[in-house]
Amino acid sequence: GRASGVKNVAPFINELASRKPQLVMANINMILPHLDSEPHYFRSAIVTALGQIIGQTNRKEDDSDESKDDPSVSEFQTEEKEPNRVQIQSKTRDNLLDILLERAHDTSSFTRSTVLKTWAGLVQDGLLPLNRLMPVTAIAIDRLKDKAVIVRRSSMQLLTLLLENNPF
Repeated sequence: GRASGVKNVAPFINELASRKPQLVMANINMILPHLDSEPHYFRSAIVTALGQIIGQTNRKEDDSDESKDDPSVSEFQTEEKEPNRVQIQSKTRDNLLDILLERAHDTSSFTRSTVLKTWAGLVQDGLLPLNRLMPVTAIAIDRLKDKAVIVRRSSMQLLTLLLENNPF
């Protein structure tokens, strides 16, 4: 039925976003309306995909330098990795970050937890913009009062990472 179809589409979106973020970004207008769909795993997959797109747009150039030092990575593989970088305007990136902030209040605890984990991934990779530090911290603190244990746990993990990776 419909539920099994959505369960198959959710991992597909995640995998596509990790391998071809530029393709997902090109079709983001078709994906974002599904954030209002019923299945929480579909919303969670979209949130994760947004985090992967943001992560790919902001990847530090150190990634390509590391692969040059690794003899197991051929020149062909290095060149192949470059097309996976997504070039988006800062306004678009800010809109994607705003969506992540909004989704922290999703009806599903699983999606709220996924949002916090997505933020944690961005923080851990050093990709959290400074102007988002306070709003993300406020969301994490707010989610400590969530009724679901999974959300509170994810919130604590995010707060821990925010403290460990504090740029100040």
